[in-house]
Order: sequence, then structure tokens, then C-alpha cells
Amino acid sequence: MQSVLRVSLIAAILLLGGFSLTQVRAQEGVGPKMEPKISTPEVAPNPSDDQKANTGNAPADEVKSELSGEKEKHAEADAHPAGVHAEQSAEHKEAPFSIHQPTWITGLLKNVFWHKGPASVILKGAVGPDGQKIPSESLVGQSVTFDYEDPHHPGHTETVTAKIEKVGEEADGESIATATLNGQPIKIVQPEVTWSLEKMFPEAIIISWLTALGIVLLAVWLVKDLQKVPTKKQSLAETLYEVVDNFVHQLIGPTYKKYVPLIAGAFVYVFCMNFVGLIPGWASPTANINITAGMALVVMVYVQYEGIRANGLVGYFKHFVGEPVWLFPLNFPLHIIGEFAKLLSLTIRLFGNIFGEDVVIVILLYLAVKFTQGWVPVHAIMYLFGIFTSGVQAMVFSILTCVYIAMMTVHEDHGSHGHEDHGSHGHGHDAVAQPAH
Repeated sequence: MQSVLRVSLIAAILLLGGFSLTQVRAQEGVGPKMEPKISTPEVAPNPSDDQKANTGNAPADEVKSELSGEKEKHAEADAHPAGVHAEQSAEHKEAPFSIHQPTWITGLLKNVFWHKGPASVILKGAVGPDGQKIPSESLVGQSVTFDYEDPHHPGHTETVTAKIEKVGEEADGESIATATLNGQPIKIVQPEVTWSLEKMFPEAIIISWLTALGIVLLAVWLVKDLQKVPTKKQSLAETLYEVVDNFVHQLIGPTYKKYVPLIAGAFVYVFCMNFVGLIPGWASPTANINITAGMALVVMVYVQYEGIRANGLVGYFKHFVGEPVWLFPLNFPLHIIGEFAKLLSLTIRLFGNIFGEDVVIVILLYLAVKFTQGWVPVHAIMYLFGIFTSGVQAMVFSILTCVYIAMMTVHEDHGSHGHEDHGSHGHGHDAVAQPAH
């Protein structure tokens, strides 16, 4: 039971590592954004040479009447932007294809959690009722209300009240919306809406939480009601533990026992987060580099802690000095770079493999729907490869963690073995020498 609780604790620490890093990136302005899909009125094609010649021969009043008619159409479009833009968007634009598809909980998170919090918007520009550009300094910090269309749910509009963070100088763009500012109607150019709660708690974090909760519940169920004569469930739990125990022992050595919870927790957690992306309508949290970076950061901080604990502060720095000592100016920066390289290795290897796998599955699924209307599941073979990749990447992450721990604590083992061997040899010589005297 204690081992199960340790594994659960390690999974929670890894989870918090990814969550903390995601919060930092959210504060830096890195987060999901939602853009309203409202297109500008369609621009008429350029007239051909024959049309230009005919126009040149037409009477002047006829040309003026055509130009005035065009102006009236544009004026009518400006007066009723929502209906005109929506119709033209439906006729001339298709829904964009994106690798990041909504999951089962996307709509629930939007309606219940994300959209209940504050929102901010970045504008390419803003135009007042008189058609003049509105200075950015008079808009930043104010709240504006407008309608936007969810890019993942075409046709679904929602009224948004957002705080303006930044305003450009453009007066026209691909998307223009009519908004209300202090009771006055204005036109905003290409608004980009960001939800604060969605930045702090992105979908990848929520899914990783649910995955960690599932792991804890499964572990508690496996060790519940342990008996001297093991049941099938208990035999399965003991077999899995023995496999991990032997695995860590072979990689780290005699001092491996206290590292088993970390390695087991990392393996199970990474494998489950890789695997859940294969469930239709779900997503792999490890396809988000923030999650993998958070876990890698937790592992590397723990490795440095173990290095100090095992070798002492002086021995820990001797590891960076290297041998021979006179190459210290060269060895020290190389070892520092090596530690950061380990962090990048854990982060990018896991992220790149899982993200690439998900991209291939989504592209094949899109092709299956596009060309066979979904009757030929050309993406199905990738699921078998995905299961294999999920296990391999979890094992690679665990093996590298063991190797990094062993590399950092090997000095203590060599020292203890050296003293033990020296002591045993000394006693042996004494034992042999005593009869001679």
C-alpha cells in the first residue's frame, strides 16, 4: 500500500510540474486563442480587357450610375455586417482543418468553466461610427462587447465581453465585427479573444488530471483487500511490481529501492497519457510540450537533489569539474550544458514522438473522411503503431531517468565499494600474515 501511495504521489508531483510550467507560459501570453470567423464582403473580380473597353465607350452617366450602385451595396453591407458577412462566409469559406480537434470535454469546459471567467481581446484596428480610426490609446483597458463564431462549431455564436489589451492601426481586415463600446457601436478589425481560465487550465492539463485520478483509483483497487493467498487481481499487481522492481534494480544497482516509486510512477503516468490520445474524441496530454517539459523538469531537479544527497555538496561539484582537474575551465561548462541537454532530451523526445503520431492519425482520418466518406478506416493501422509507441516512449522516459540517477549517484557507490573491497583485502592480508608471525 505504501508503494502505491508513493507512486500516486510521484504522479501528482509530475502533474504539478507540468501545470506550473503551463501557468508560467500562460502569464507570458502563450495560450489558446479564439478568433471570430466573420469574413469581409467579397471583393468583385477585376474586369477583363473587353469589359474595360466597353466601359470606356459607355456614356459617362451610365458609368457613374454603376459606381453609385457599388457604393450603395458597400454601404448596405456596412450597415448590416453580421448578416452579409455570415452569408458570404457560409458560401465562400469552408471550416478550417486543424490538428487540434475538440474532445469530449471541450464544450463542457467552455460552457461550465472557461467562458465563465474574464476574457481579453487583441484588435488589428477599430473604426468609429463616423468611419474614422479610433486611436489605440483611447481603447486599451476598456471593455468591448461583440458576437463571435466558435471556429470548432460553425454557426454557433456567443456574445463576448472582453477587455482590450492591444489595438493596431488597420481599418480593414479578413474579419470585421460590430461591437459596442460604452454604449456606442464601433467596428473592430480581426479580434483575437483569449480566455484567462483557458490559458491557466488548458485542456491538456485537465486531461492529465483525469488521467492521474484514474491511475490512483486503479492502483487503490489493485491493492485493496490483500490476502496471504493472492487472488487474480493481487497476483497481477504483484507481478507488475516485480517487473518494475527488477527493471530498476538492473539499471541503478543495489541502492535502487528508494527510486522504484519515482520510476514506476513516471512509467505508468507517461504510458497512460500517451495511450489516452488513441481513444476517439480524446487527446494525448504528452502531445503538448508544456506537459513533457514539466515532467522532465521534475525529474532533473530530483536527479540534482540525489546527486547532492549521495555525494555531498563538494562531491556534487567535483562531478562537474571532471578529470583531470586542470581541464576544469573546459569541463565545467560542458557538464552544465550536458545537464540542460538531458532536460531537452526528455522533453522533446517524448513530445515529438507523440505529437507526430497524433498528427499522422488526424491526417489519415481527414483523408478517410474526405475521399471515402469514412467507409475506409485508413487510419486504423496507426492505432496499433500508437499502442506500441506509447509503451516504448514510456519505457524510454523511465530508462533515461534511471540512467541519469545512476550517473549522478555512481560516485557514492564506487566509493563504498572501494572501501569495502579495501577493507576486505586488508583483513585478508592480516589473516594470512598472522600465522607467519
